[in-house]
Amino acid sequence: MDPTVPAQPNSDDFIAFEESESDIEIDLSTAPPKKPVPKVPKHFRKSNAKVYDNISVYAPPDSNLIFRCSQKRADWYLSRNLARSLSPTSIHLNFAPAGQGHVNDPYYLEERENKCVICGQETAEAGATMLHVVPEQYRKWFPIKLKSHSSHDIVVACPECNAQWDREAAVVRKTIVGLYKIPLEGVGWVKDHEAGLAKSAAGAVVADWSRLWQEHREKYSSSTIGSESEVIKHAKLEDEPSFMSSFTEQDSRKKKKSKVRKVNVIPRERMKKRELDYEVTPGSSGQESEPRKKLKPEDAGASAMDATLVDSTGLTLESSETDSNSQQDGVTTLRPKLPSDEIEIPSPPPGHPTDVTREMIKAALDAQATYKAPDYREHGQLVMAQVMASSGEYHEDADETQETLKLWQEATPLKNAPEGWRDVHQFIRTWRGEFLKRAKPKHLSAEWRIENRTDSK
Repeated sequence: MDPTVPAQPNSDDFIAFEESESDIEIDLSTAPPKKPVPKVPKHFRKSNAKVYDNISVYAPPDSNLIFRCSQKRADWYLSRNLARSLSPTSIHLNFAPAGQGHVNDPYYLEERENKCVICGQETAEAGATMLHVVPEQYRKWFPIKLKSHSSHDIVVACPECNAQWDREAAVVRKTIVGLYKIPLEGVGWVKDHEAGLAKSAAGAVVADWSRLWQEHREKYSSSTIGSESEVIKHAKLEDEPSFMSSFTEQDSRKKKKSKVRKVNVIPRERMKKRELDYEVTPGSSGQESEPRKKLKPEDAGASAMDATLVDSTGLTLESSETDSNSQQDGVTTLRPKLPSDEIEIPSPPPGHPTDVTREMIKAALDAQATYKAPDYREHGQLVMAQVMASSGEYHEDADETQETLKLWQEATPLKNAPEGWRDVHQFIRTWRGEFLKRAKPKHLSAEWRIENRTDSK
């Protein structure tokens, strides 16, 4: 055999290679990795399958197309004999309107597609929400002429894209906070120091009692003294069945994680029996206790606390008995959800000397540590007041309330305002530019432009 000629592969070699085992696994899949689905806030989850019906509306005297509307609006005109039907997708008004609407405005007269302007998903599949290019917290304080019959900066987006734009808009909001020196939570909050101390003390008591209850349960669950009935008797304590059973799943997860093996413990069958013995009592949820959530500021005017208690820490706790429903003259009125409704409040542990009751802790948790003063003003309200003071427009508009006009007149114009924030029109167009740069809408109408008019006329 000539050594210069390379050896030809044998078919047996291929068979041997195919049947051999290898420790190396090669991923030959070409599918791109799935992108994580962003969390969608609750206020973006309300969706409609169809937003635009594209009903054309014509009007005398020249029978021009003046705007497009929904099927519901068209039916309203037809039912009152204010219009006649030209086709399934068009109507003609029977009267001459005061104005000519959006005549010669290509953006308002074009047919709109029922799909997300950012990702292009059809609303019938992904759902639809109305995306505000200028966030609603500013838009609602615009002059009426700038927001009445003006939908240029309200477009359709799927819930995921709308939530993503909201996160991007938060970055622009921080810029506005630094520019106008107005916090996002607004101006005019009142902090009650004593109520804050009461909340902290109540939270510490709940955490301490929860720890003592867990230690008590672990003590009797690992005990081997006495018969089964005695163990269950100790475990099933007086008035705390639901709270005790809420730790079962948490403890099982901790044991699996730590991998600590215990001997002489109650078998799983007996634990299930004990859980069945812990029937749900009136007033308890019967579910696993949720972690304590951050307490939000509440409006002034909540129920006052009429009893006072000094606990072992020396802090003052106030209490009042409030029912979930208030009934007067046979009419039941639901009260708003209170912070204490989100926290499982245990009873005092056995053998724990205290005069504090669950009702007192509940009242302390519901105390108003922060509330709005009568002169409270929202962030968007104060920002738009400064914008309008800098613009010098619409101050004599009869449609605005006297309170709004007074706030505009008393506001201090922004000194040395940078380009893009000097008046209300620049304010709107700056937000349009940020929307195009950050959201990158790929299916926006070709007639939607930054330089388009900011009002409806």
